Amino acid sequence: MTVTTRPTVVILDDDPTGTQAVADIAVITTSSPDALTWAFDTSPEGFFVLTNSRSLGECEMRALTLHIVDAVLKAAAGRPVRFVSRSDSTLRGHIVAEVAAIADGMRAHGLAPERVVFAPAFPRAGRTTEGGVHHVREGGRVVPAHASHYATDATFGYTTSSLQRLVVERSDGILDEGEVTVVPAGGPLADALVDPATRWVVCDASNEDDLRHIADAVERADPTGTATIVRCSPGLLPALLHRPPSDQVRPQPPAVPESRGGLIVVGSHVAEATAQLRALLTEPDVDLVTLDVEILVDIDDTAVAEVVVPIVARVLERIETRTVVLATTRSVHRWDDPQRSLAFARRVSSALVETTRRVLDHAVVRFVIAKGGITSSDITTRALGVERAIVSGRVGAGIAWHPVGAASDAPLVLVPGNIGDENGLRDALRSLR
Repeated sequence: MTVTTRPTVVILDDDPTGTQAVADIAVITTSSPDALTWAFDTSPEGFFVLTNSRSLGECEMRALTLHIVDAVLKAAAGRPVRFVSRSDSTLRGHIVAEVAAIADGMRAHGLAPERVVFAPAFPRAGRTTEGGVHHVREGGRVVPAHASHYATDATFGYTTSSLQRLVVERSDGILDEGEVTVVPAGGPLADALVDPATRWVVCDASNEDDLRHIADAVERADPTGTATIVRCSPGLLPALLHRPPSDQVRPQPPAVPESRGGLIVVGSHVAEATAQLRALLTEPDVDLVTLDVEILVDIDDTAVAEVVVPIVARVLERIETRTVVLATTRSVHRWDDPQRSLAFARRVSSALVETTRRVLDHAVVRFVIAKGGITSSDITTRALGVERAIVSGRVGAGIAWHPVGAASDAPLVLVPGNIGDENGLRDALRSLR
C-alpha cells in the first residue's frame, strides 16, 4: 500500500460489522503498540480499531475510548490522524458520549477538536437522512427511524427521528438545538464546519454522491484531521478512505476435508436476523442447535460455563459431517433498567462465546460465520482470539475477514444483524461451500 499525505483515518468501530463497506484494509481488535504499528504500516490510508463499545456501559465505554485514543496518538508518532466514530445506521450506540470521549482523548494530547460531523445515512442499506430526519427501510417500506423496531432496542431505544433532537437529548443538557446545525444534501457543509456557533453538524444524505460531498467538505474544512470528529455509519467510509465500496468475494477454503461442517453463530434477534435464520435452515446438511436464553435469566455470570456443557456436546455430535447453526431463541428480555438489559445481553453473548470456544478446541471446521454486531465482535475476539486481520470484501450480506497470525485459518465471515434480505445468511453459506 502506498504512503499517503492525507491524515490516516482511524475508525473506532463499535462492532466489527462496520467493516462491510470497504475492502483491503486493516482491522485490529487490540490497541497494543505492536498492533497499532502494524496497522499504521499495513494500511496507512486508514484502519479499524474494534471497540465493541455498544456492548459496554457508558463509563466502561469512556475509559476504553480514552485509552484507545491515547494509544493511537502515541503510535502515530506525529503522523496526522482523523478520528471516526463508526456506529449503527439505525441510531443505536453511545452517539454523543463516545464522540465526547474521543474529543477528551485528543485534548489530552494538545489537539483541539471543535466540531462533530454526524452522518448516519447508509443508502445502500436503505437508511437515509432528509431534512435532518432519519429514515430506514423496514419490511419493504421506508419509515422514520423512531417508527422502526430498532427504536425499541432494550439499551439504546429512542423516540425521535430528528437527529438534531436526538443529539440534544443524548447530550444530557450539554448541547442545545442552536448548536446543532442541519445541512441539506449538497449544501454548504464546509461553511458549517467553520461556524463558531456550531458544535454538531447533521448531514442529510440519500445517495452515494451525497456521501462523497460530505467527505470532500470535511477534507476541505479540516485537512489535518485535528478540528473535526466524524460520527457515521459504514456508508461514509469509502469516501473518507478514497476507496470504492467493497465487492463480493469468495474466501479461500482451508485445507480440511470437504465433508467437515462449518459453524454459524446467530446471536442477533432483530427481524432481519430471524428471517435470515429461517431461510438458512432450509439449506441441506444444516442442523440447528438452540441456546435457550431463558436459562440465562436468573443465573450468575460464573455459571455460564456449566450451562453450555450439553449445548457443546450437541454441536460436536453434528459438526464432523454437517454445518451447525448455533442460535439463540428469538425471545427478547427487557427491563426498565437499561444496564440490566445490557448485562443480560452480555451474558447471552458469553454463552455463545464459551460454546464456540469449546467446540473449536475439539473440532476442525471449514468456516465460521457470526451473525449480529455484538455476536460478531465477541466470537472474533473472545472465541477465536483474532487481534489482526485484513478485510477481504463482502460475502452475501456479510464481511470476510482474513485473520493474521490467528490460531485458526478457517474463513471468518461476519454478518451484521440489521443488513440483508432473507437470503443474506444463506448466500454467505453458499459462497463458502
